[in-house]
Amino acid sequence: MTRTSDFSRVCIKSSKKKVEYATTDYVLESLYLMKARDDLPVLELLDLLVDGKMDSVSFSRDFPHCYFYARTHADYVSMIIRRMDEGKEIEFQVPLKTLKLSLKDSDEDILRP
Repeated sequence: MTRTSDFSRVCIKSSKKKVEYATTDYVLESLYLMKARDDLPVLELLDLLVDGKMDSVSFSRDFPHCYFYARTHADYVSMIIRRMDEGKEIEFQVPLKTLKLSLKDSDEDILRP
């Protein structure tokens, strides 16, 4: 008598990591674009980090499906952005001092008449 085996579906994902370089200004502009294009609260979450109210923040949303994670370190903030519709995960770091100044400037621009 032949014994049948149970089968399980197995998915193996592999990804190639591609390292590129960008100026901090470009990274910050990209965050502003994300906020405007997808209405994501990334700047509000980063405000909580630079004010020292939290060590890390994360946010996810179903449509468009995206995931945002940021964590403060001694002198920089690391961020991960995952967008399923684009099939990409972007990871970058911004100096804490630069991020504080940028967010402060954006707040002042919003308050100006």
